[in-house]
Amino acid sequence: MWNVKSLFKINEFSIFAISVALLLVACGGGGTTSSAIPGTLFFAAQSDTTVGFQLWKTDGTVSGTVAVKTLNPAGGSYPMHFAALNGVTYFNAFDNNTSTPQLWRTDGTADGTFALTAGSGVNPSGLTALNGTLYFVGEDGSGKRLWKSDGTASGTVAVTSAPGPNSVENLIACNGALYFRGFDGSRYQLWRSDGTASGTAAVTSVTWDLDPINLTAFNGAVYFNGNDGSSYQLWKSDGTASGTAAVTSIAGTFDPALITAINGALYFGAGGAGNWQLWKSDGTASGTVALTNVAGGVAPEFMIAFNGALYFSGHDGSGYQLWKSDGTASGTAAVTSIAGGLMVNSPRVLNGALYFSAADALHGREMWKSDGTAANTRMLVDICSGTCNGMLLLGPL
Repeated sequence: MWNVKSLFKINEFSIFAISVALLLVACGGGGTTSSAIPGTLFFAAQSDTTVGFQLWKTDGTVSGTVAVKTLNPAGGSYPMHFAALNGVTYFNAFDNNTSTPQLWRTDGTADGTFALTAGSGVNPSGLTALNGTLYFVGEDGSGKRLWKSDGTASGTVAVTSAPGPNSVENLIACNGALYFRGFDGSRYQLWRSDGTASGTAAVTSVTWDLDPINLTAFNGAVYFNGNDGSSYQLWKSDGTASGTAAVTSIAGTFDPALITAINGALYFGAGGAGNWQLWKSDGTASGTVALTNVAGGVAPEFMIAFNGALYFSGHDGSGYQLWKSDGTASGTAAVTSIAGGLMVNSPRVLNGALYFSAADALHGREMWKSDGTAANTRMLVDICSGTCNGMLLLGPL
């Protein structure tokens, strides 16, 4: 089983990459009724290293950045995988009684923050709201299965079980259904579910390992990085086997990653290690183009729409900075040029500003705020003074 405590000690950056990739994505017609606590962002933070990372919240001000509750005083709770539904925020966190992360919920108060599951299983990820129900990937002892919750402990149950799809990952909602990567006993295929066991079935049954990853909803279809038998390309599915096919057939190492739908287009990194550039697609082969051609690659990650543009974390040759793109090659450039790099992670928009987790040469990972310009990009609050890491990733709006 994946242990986030051990992973954080080994590679802090991996937590952010995994978590953001699993955040909720929904497309038109999905019937999603998700809503969050207005004007509030949730995240994991520590004011010192003795308590460990616990649940915090912010309204975007220094005085409004406060701890919500200490969930595990014995060594940190590491809350992550946030998703919102009907005014409640759900997340994954450790408690003081189990060695496996459980499903929690919060209304932003200490009394309104509590676990919905307990025991040796669960470890929820990919939290996704659909038609008033929270769906997620949970571990039941036999593998990673599809689960659901109505916000109560008794209503938090597994949807599928063995011999149903195993190794469920990349859960998203689109057009009133759930889509995910699942193992059929022989190969990884694209799966679809209406939220019931009987309504869960494989979309594809190709004779090779399709291995669909980075699922993203866009223009009423599901796009993903898939294996065509010889290389990883951009794929598209309308939810049927006949309507699932590769969009691109680009020679060499393409391997589109972190596919994100923003401002009427798909953006992603592609090109492989050492040449990971920013690409854009309208969902067609001819409309899939590279926006950058930087030596060594830009390595774009953590993409978000803000003020009519795309913002992301990118590498400028000397370190990671905050970047911006208007969707054209000439309009794609670094916003900041902070010495030593900025290491932008998990950006969120709140009250007309961009907030993100970042670390510079003088501070550990803390909360930063930006209006999209270099002059007004600065650390909001130093939660854990000095080079101590004060925060992990931000939750949903």
